[in-house]
This record gives sequence, C-alpha cells and structure tokens, in this order.
Amino acid sequence: MTAENPPSAETILLAPNCSLDARSALLFFGSVCAVSFGIAGALALAGMWPILPFAGLEMLLLAWALRASSGSCFRDTGHRLNCAAPNRPCTRAA
Repeated sequence: MTAENPPSAETILLAPNCSLDARSALLFFGSVCAVSFGIAGALALAGMWPILPFAGLEMLLLAWALRASSGSCFRDTGHRLNCAAPNRPCTRAA
C-alpha cells in the first residue's frame, strides 16, 4: 500500500493469479505462432492457401486472449474503487 492509500481493515484487493509473466506469455505466443504458421505455410505450399487467413485470425485471437488475461487489479477501499493499469501487477497485502 502507498502513503496515499494506507492499509485498513476495509481494503479488498481483487487480482488475477496468473502463472504467466509477460516474458513467458511472449515466449508461449511466439512458439504457438511458429508452429501454427509453419503448418499453415506447409499446407499453403500444398495448394491449400485459404488456410493462411484463418491461421492469422487464430493468432490474433490468441494475442487478444493473452492480453485480456494479463489482468488488472481492483482495490476497493470503502466507497472508492481503484483500478491498476493492465500488465502492472498490484502489490499484494500481507
């Protein structure tokens, strides 16, 4: 907690319990992209070119899902709800 927002008995912190940090999520996304576009590229070379836009759409949806699941924290202190920026973890109350 900061000096502006001292800890109190009324503080409620809602934060996701993410197992992926930003670097791990980027590594996961890159490896899934490599496999997906590798398979789509091989199939495109075999004449099934319409699969490429679907592979791109799939990767866009995966990127959106990873971004959305990176989460933000919500801290409720009485009658005030504070929202932390996405991809910046909140400090957990001890």
